[in-house]
Amino acid sequence: LLRDISLLGIGIWLQDEDHALIEGEDSLKLGLKLEPGDETMELLVRVRHTQQVGDRVRIGAQILGNKHSDARTQKKRIMAYVMKRQIEVARIDAERRRAMQAHYPTG
Repeated sequence: LLRDISLLGIGIWLQDEDHALIEGEDSLKLGLKLEPGDETMELLVRVRHTQQVGDRVRIGAQILGNKHSDARTQKKRIMAYVMKRQIEVARIDAERRRAMQAHYPTG
């Protein structure tokens, strides 16, 4: 389950039983769909951090340079996704602020 993504790295959640298969510094190939209906993007990553959180494990991994010609396309797709999410978060924050100001007037 995708937790976080940037141009340099990715954060994912795994179930505890899946974590037993992964150790720090392991390299993995992940298939990732940023949006429903998107084509699966394959990322080569290196595990840099693991943390047990209840029955799940949080994994932090570095996205490794892809020598294929689609590396530039992958970066563009990730950047577009991150920008879209940032705009969405800013819009939601603005709506919350407006709702709070309407509910609790300060003047």
